[in-house]
Amino acid sequence: MVSIACSASENNMGMENCRGLIFACCMLFLALFAAGQNVPTSKDKGNCTYAVTIETTCPEGAETSSPVSLRFGDADSNEILVRRLNTNYVRKVDPTSPAVPFQACNEDEFQVTGPCVKSQICYLYLKLVGADDWRPGSAKVRAIEAYHHSSKNFSFRRDMPRRSCASENNMGMENCRGLIFACCMLFHALFAAGQNVPTSKNKGNCTYAVTIETTCAEGAETSNPVSLRFGDADSIEILIRRLNTKHVRKVDPTSPAVLDDVSRKPFQACNVDEFQVTGPCVKSQICYLYLKLVGTDDWHLGFAQVRAMEAYHHSSKNFSFRRNLPRRSWHGLDMCEKEVTPFGVKHISKNFD
Repeated sequence: MVSIACSASENNMGMENCRGLIFACCMLFLALFAAGQNVPTSKDKGNCTYAVTIETTCPEGAETSSPVSLRFGDADSNEILVRRLNTNYVRKVDPTSPAVPFQACNEDEFQVTGPCVKSQICYLYLKLVGADDWRPGSAKVRAIEAYHHSSKNFSFRRDMPRRSCASENNMGMENCRGLIFACCMLFHALFAAGQNVPTSKNKGNCTYAVTIETTCAEGAETSNPVSLRFGDADSIEILIRRLNTKHVRKVDPTSPAVLDDVSRKPFQACNVDEFQVTGPCVKSQICYLYLKLVGTDDWHLGFAQVRAMEAYHHSSKNFSFRRNLPRRSWHGLDMCEKEVTPFGVKHISKNFD
């Protein structure tokens, strides 16, 4: 491990004494990676959350029930290792599919936690432990707290080797070495200019993934602005005035390689859209959700659901609409407050201006 000690002199020339050491440190990092070695780094005490999406292709026998391991990371030696990915299964991207991961013609999502990456995720390896001939299509990792650090799609399109790690081209680390050199040059330039490297600060907000389905009814789609508000029973509320601008991707299991990460209009008929929003951290399960349509369209939505990425047990259940949304007024479902009547349990709706 290389350590750097700097002290300021009377004429503020302490930084000058450090620049040569910084450059030498960067060159050492580059040399070690060029030799195929791992550079030890200090561990980040705060873990981050990642959403891992893996597609299984449609050829006969493409599915697997065997254990699958995963490892991925960035160019700064921050690596996340998941020994048994199957146990981190969250959901099918297509909610109508069987709730078992790695089935043919399906795309699965997993939620894992690990050290926070400092740059874009640039390598990913999978390991199959079993006798199946699993054929993955594509894999992608989204860094929930820092979306710009998310990976691109890793394309496999072949049977996984058994009991050995495989990546897109078995050269996962090769994608990182150019980034390492660029990172070193950037740090050297910043220090030479006497600047501080900016870091993001967490102000206590949390991240939420909002999934909304638009049905297949004629004229079900909308291009009008949509607002969203949801919260828990402890009066913690998240309000998004224009949800359209938070669109992340279309969740379309029939053609994930085409639609994933492509900028498309949300709220189209027969589609499920995912949005990423931030706001105050809920303290209990999200139990109400309201939507507001500002326009003249007859938007016919199916269901909506909110996942709390930092505290998955606070995620909501599915809110089922299956009707046209009233225009210019808040409409939704509230499962927080309820009243027992002779006719059964009645949920008390909220009124918003």
